[in-house]
Amino acid sequence: MSKKVFLTSIIALFIFIIVVIFGYFLMSIKSKHNLKIPSSNRGEVITYLQKQGVNVGFLDELFLSLTPKPIKGWIYLSEKEQP
Repeated sequence: MSKKVFLTSIIALFIFIIVVIFGYFLMSIKSKHNLKIPSSNRGEVITYLQKQGVNVGFLDELFLSLTPKPIKGWIYLSEKEQP
């Protein structure tokens, strides 16, 4: 395989992965009006959200692990679907 074909394949794969990730984060979510974050431990937050009926996928867990530590407390959401 030539170098040009290899580089084109890598670039196409990279663009595909970026599009899939953006599409995933643009999906609407449904949740209760208010959510309580019971702990600053990421694992406990994920478990709690799953018990509350929020679908937490692999990308959500990855994103949460890359963000600053969650703060214990309440999150207030509107009653309509979240973008």
